[in-house]
Amino acid sequence: GGKSAVCPKDTNGDRCPICELVSELYDEADRTKDASLRKQASDLRAKIRPYIPIVDRSDGNLIPKWWPTNKTVYTEVLTIIANPDYGDITDTSTGHDMVVSKLAPEPGNKYGKTRIVARPKQTPLASSKEEIDNILNSVPSSDSFTKTRTYEDLKSMVDNWINDTNKVDESKLDNSVGVQQYSAPESKSVEKVTPSDMSDLDTALEDLMG
Repeated sequence: GGKSAVCPKDTNGDRCPICELVSELYDEADRTKDASLRKQASDLRAKIRPYIPIVDRSDGNLIPKWWPTNKTVYTEVLTIIANPDYGDITDTSTGHDMVVSKLAPEPGNKYGKTRIVARPKQTPLASSKEEIDNILNSVPSSDSFTKTRTYEDLKSMVDNWINDTNKVDESKLDNSVGVQQYSAPESKSVEKVTPSDMSDLDTALEDLMG
């Protein structure tokens, strides 16, 4: 429907009809050696969308919020966390602030890179234990971005996507394995959602869903 959907399988371990379609496409691609099917499976499969709880020092109020990032930024943060020279950067008393810099767009990266650097000096989250506790206790619920749709709703999205974009070619039905072969319409191109495109995920998904 032109909207992004949280994957119930990767998020909660539940069944996901989109993942099931992806699995069918990969199996059929392996059987037929059809590279276009493998590309469709890659385009449709779930992409990592990390959310990190933060407080923004620049606003002065230390109000906790969720920071939606991409895989590249998340990897940078994990690299800092794994660096033994810093210790536990998330410690509320002896941890380290992170400086986030947004670089200018460049060829091949129209959104620009995000650079993460940990400050060498240890800094408490707030000036008192009471303030720290208030911050930790007021982190917003993650329900707004982790809530998944029902299996039936997602199955409807799959069916509509197949029907509306004429993905099914009845002449290519393989009754021997009970799997339909899918081919992209020649009049449309499908772009893969890459980590660098994650800041405009809804737009990318609209393009993907036709």
